[in-house]
Amino acid sequence: MTKRGLLVGALVAVVALGSGCFASKETRESAKELRDRLDTPSWASSVTVETGLDGRFEDFVQVTVRLDGSATVDDVAGFVEALPDVAEDAGVEGPPGLALVAAAGAKLDVAWGADVVDAEVRRGLTEWLGVADALGAAVAATAQTDGGASYVVTLGDGPRSAVRDAYDTVASLTEPDTAWQVTSTSTSTSAPLSMELSVAAPPTADQLRVWDALVGSLDLLPAELSPSLLSLHLLDRTVADLGLLAPAGTTGESFTVAAWGRRVWPAVHPELAALHGLPDAWTYGATVAAADTTWDENLFISLLSDQEPNDNGDETTRWSQAAAEYVHGL
Repeated sequence: MTKRGLLVGALVAVVALGSGCFASKETRESAKELRDRLDTPSWASSVTVETGLDGRFEDFVQVTVRLDGSATVDDVAGFVEALPDVAEDAGVEGPPGLALVAAAGAKLDVAWGADVVDAEVRRGLTEWLGVADALGAAVAATAQTDGGASYVVTLGDGPRSAVRDAYDTVASLTEPDTAWQVTSTSTSTSAPLSMELSVAAPPTADQLRVWDALVGSLDLLPAELSPSLLSLHLLDRTVADLGLLAPAGTTGESFTVAAWGRRVWPAVHPELAALHGLPDAWTYGATVAAADTTWDENLFISLLSDQEPNDNGDETTRWSQAAAEYVHGL
């Protein structure tokens, strides 16, 4: 084949591939009809209806509504509850995807449950509008039309107290069955510190005290060790992770209990003690990486409260056994 033939063939392939990104003509026509029927409510700044193919190459219709500052729970609940019927009348198969964007930038994806329950829709919207006002564009949430919601809050750069402050802010706004994930990045030290607290339900005072202990222990690290990660997942199992950055050239083999233990334990022991106070089983992991090879992390403590550490005869075993001995002595 000539070069011209190859070029023409490539162009045809690109056009064919690009055309595959479009929903069917019927779906696009139904979406246009839906947009006409929805119009733009007085409490919204815009309503868009988009179509395309999802990950399974099936047609989708997505409605996005941007609220203005006047939107009330009654306004939005009426729109949500009416949408399935309006979409059906427009020829759309099944309820379309629905995303709400608050005036402050917070986003809510409405997930269609088995039923559209008015009380649950209103409960979810009341919670979301309150959280949106409090935390703004950092909020991305999902709420089921038959009950239940989950939030991901990405705070970006802030003080080490930012995660706890966010939970304190929403404590009076959140429903008892709502799941939360709050993340923040602190650049108050020489290295960025990623922090995350995830919970299956709003955290209790005791759980927040564990988080406070983990955060407070970071101040006990020596100057030559910088925290890079602190996470606590209070989900099916409690899992805590600590990441450290050590001086350039440090390896998993050189980061030994003998060389580093007296500098690490003052920070790690309070974390282990805080976890020990929880009623359920937990997992604790600590990793270290050299400042010049941050991608090369080495797990140096791996401890499960309900299991003895594996004895692999390596330095991780020695760190983990020493950690277990400390916990057993509490």
